[in-house]
Amino acid sequence: MTSLAATSQVLDASGQPVSGQRITDIRRNALMASYSQSAFRAASTTDQDMAGWRPSLASADADWNLERNTVVARVTDLLRNDPVAVAGRSRRTDMVVGSGLRLQARVDYAALGLERDDAKALNKAIEREWRTFANDPLKRCDVTGRHSVGEMMRLAEKESYRGEYLMAVRWKPNSGARYATALQLIDPDRLSNPNYSMDTPELTAGVERDADGLPVAYHIQNAHPGDIFGVARGDQWSWTREARLTPWGRPRIIHGFEADRVDQTRGVPDLAPVINRLKMLTRYADAEVASAVVNAMFAAFIKTGHSPEDAASMLMDVDDHKLREQTYEKVKFNGVRLPVLAPGDEIEIPDASREHGGFTNFMTSFLQSIASTLDLSYEQLSMDFSNTNYSSARAALNEVWRSVDRRRKGFVSQCANWIYMAFLEEALDRYIHVPDGLPGFWDAPAAWMRCEWIGPGRGFIDPVKEAQGAELRVNNLTSTRTIEAAMQGYDLEELLDMLEQEKEMMADRDLSAADLGSMLAVQAPTDRVQDQRR
Repeated sequence: MTSLAATSQVLDASGQPVSGQRITDIRRNALMASYSQSAFRAASTTDQDMAGWRPSLASADADWNLERNTVVARVTDLLRNDPVAVAGRSRRTDMVVGSGLRLQARVDYAALGLERDDAKALNKAIEREWRTFANDPLKRCDVTGRHSVGEMMRLAEKESYRGEYLMAVRWKPNSGARYATALQLIDPDRLSNPNYSMDTPELTAGVERDADGLPVAYHIQNAHPGDIFGVARGDQWSWTREARLTPWGRPRIIHGFEADRVDQTRGVPDLAPVINRLKMLTRYADAEVASAVVNAMFAAFIKTGHSPEDAASMLMDVDDHKLREQTYEKVKFNGVRLPVLAPGDEIEIPDASREHGGFTNFMTSFLQSIASTLDLSYEQLSMDFSNTNYSSARAALNEVWRSVDRRRKGFVSQCANWIYMAFLEEALDRYIHVPDGLPGFWDAPAAWMRCEWIGPGRGFIDPVKEAQGAELRVNNLTSTRTIEAAMQGYDLEELLDMLEQEKEMMADRDLSAADLGSMLAVQAPTDRVQDQRR
């Protein structure tokens, strides 16, 4: 019986058997070829475009923490001096929080065991107390006494442009305010390891974590590293450990940022990927402006036919020098006197014209890429709507608004809800009457804290079309009046209250809706238009 190994042979192109050594060589060459060529071109080390591209593969903190101060310092400089960076931050802050988010309390009355009408009264009481706390005219909701809660929300969102924001929740019972709860914004630059020590598994970039990676405390420098007054006091070299929560769960430190990777401890600025482009764009714009200034200046040269030696000898000649001086005094560039020069001399004005037509296209291209990185449209970043129609503006707004909605919900989750938690704990304990038999705040915090935060409205591009669209969505049961009002930055209940007040005001004056409509109607000047057409 013949074995399979004995009968199996490899034949070459001519049909002759190939020796065992030849087969071994072929297999070795094939194996070497497989090592020299990557299965994925993205992993190639020999491709001309990839050979020099060998980034490190490190954790989120290892990639970011050592370079944070350099990047953030550059972003801060751009936010001081670069108009594009400043415009991007202003546009995004205006859309995400505006002048501050408005609270709509919506306690989960079923989970709390409340009747619907009782829950409505409770919600109104919570909102009334929130306005008292957040809009204190003496700004005692701020430890420094400078900002309302809405203004601190706006400032926190602006800080997030540098990557993150940091806020402390203090307890000040002797401030004279109705609420002892007070907030304090802290510069994230002050968050660092004591004595700038190296990171450890328990302490990373100023954030202390437990074995599960949960932040339990923050180490905050008592003065900004660049504070000249802190140097004199020595506060730069002292740190305070601030627990994230009290033993029963009340927030003490609020640290917010949008994470891009798993296990990320500190936030990365959105401007980080475009810092170099913004800097180059600023230099290019400055160079173009300088060139335009130079082109706006007229330069004139006196051209003489004499050699350098003769010109030098004539300058040494006292009489000839005086003659030329007297002659050149008569030359006026913009005067009516005709230039009369010494023999052999003439005036020459060089052509310094420069083509600037490509500048606008270049700026537009760069601003489009920067706007997309910042989740904005080009029109918003540049405030140039000259080439925008309704369809393109609406499409851009839809895309941008998805990002705005994501950022706003992230801000609510990481900042607004924590502030609300600290406020509501005190409000329920001291001022708001709670019916007997309901669970305590810390027994059911999710039920007590259920709410909605209303931000700036989406706005209208074509008010008529969009009002008709909203009406169709409500009639088709794909939306509600509450949702449509919130999209425009309004609270439906407040709108209904105002409509009820207006109705009472009209009834007191014996006016109907038709009468009010006729009073507000604007008559079109048809006769004047016809006269102009004629």
